[in-house]
Amino acid sequence: MYDPRGGYHPPRGRQNNESNNKIRKENMNKKGQALIEFIIILPIFIMMMLAVFDCVRIYSEKSKLEGIIEDVILDDSTYSDVNVTKNRVNKGTEYVVSKDIEIYSPVVSVVTGTKYNVTVKRIVYE
Repeated sequence: MYDPRGGYHPPRGRQNNESNNKIRKENMNKKGQALIEFIIILPIFIMMMLAVFDCVRIYSEKSKLEGIIEDVILDDSTYSDVNVTKNRVNKGTEYVVSKDIEIYSPVVSVVTGTKYNVTVKRIVYE
């Protein structure tokens, strides 16, 4: 079909099948590439999320142990799920509260092992 503004344009309904196939293949290649990238990145993302989860758990347990050590110092109370030790030092008493936490992330467990010991120490001078 002739265009008065210049040039020849084929009718819209009858475009070249080769160009349509080429466009379809390019779109399929892009979708396949995105899928492969997603498959490669997904395990790395999951391991990073587990590592963040483990670090948050460690910090949370340390915060809980801070509260427990205050109770131990003030009330001399005992807890079944944590280890509490009381030692005499030069001019006071050292309180140590510790707990083992299981590590779920393979990334963190390479560094710390399968269990991580969270410890809080306080020295009360007399």
